[in-house]
Amino acid sequence: MISFQDVSFRYGKEEVLKNLSFQIGDNEIVGIVGPDGAGKTTMLKLIVGLLKPKKGSIKYRESFSSGFVAEHFGLYEDMSIEENLLFYGRLYGLSREEAKQRSEQLLEWTKLSPFKDRLAGHLSGGMKRKLAICAAFLHRPSCVILDEPTHGVDPVSRREIWKLIREVKCEGATVIVSTQYLDEVPHCDEVLLLYHGELMKKASPQALIDEFPYAVYRIPDLRHVSLRELQKLRNIPHVIDAFPRGVDWVFLIHQEEAVHALRDWIREKGLAREVERIQPMFEDVFIHWMQEGGRRT
Repeated sequence: MISFQDVSFRYGKEEVLKNLSFQIGDNEIVGIVGPDGAGKTTMLKLIVGLLKPKKGSIKYRESFSSGFVAEHFGLYEDMSIEENLLFYGRLYGLSREEAKQRSEQLLEWTKLSPFKDRLAGHLSGGMKRKLAICAAFLHRPSCVILDEPTHGVDPVSRREIWKLIREVKCEGATVIVSTQYLDEVPHCDEVLLLYHGELMKKASPQALIDEFPYAVYRIPDLRHVSLRELQKLRNIPHVIDAFPRGVDWVFLIHQEEAVHALRDWIREKGLAREVERIQPMFEDVFIHWMQEGGRRT
């Protein structure tokens, strides 16, 4: 579908993407994840053709077509939902009848049909996002590119937007999504982790979890133990990190000896607790790779 070959991009003297090489396949949901300033939006604009690489090349399969949804709402706020979709349908070369039929289908998907006569400027944030996705997918492009489509919307709208994204994939399209919400990563088939313009890792969410280099343990409900006492646990040999997660404490451990030390500490304090092995969260994976990126720079 899309191939980046040694792609770099600068804004003036600032290099925001550095020697990126990767491929995106057909009919995938691909997540672009990274902190602010990682280069996510710039990458998306390169894919859709709004920017051109300063170095390297981007290649596309034959018959590649795209629809793009920017982070900020870009449709006409003084036009209704239906008017916007019919207008964009004509821009994409659809007949009025084709645009009307496709609009009706998309509005059913998004549950916007009852509001089709409402001005776009009077929509909630979540409804605006769904309308923008509808407009981008009117012409059935092979690739839909979404820049933080769930940013600032309520949890119900987030769930509905991801349902729509899966519907788009079921029609055979590739969907490329940038996000800062780590709990959205499991929706993706593949994830690209960006840090200051560098591609740190490209893999499936499960592969990123499986390749996490540390064992993760939890001691539940330590709310009554002083923070000063808990901070000492960070100094146990082979404890890479220790931090609260709710009322529990989580430990990233490099060698098993640290687990024995934690159990000794529990016995010493007379706590009725166990040291439990748990699955890494994607938050753990993300922080690990961002720290790795910091060490490289």
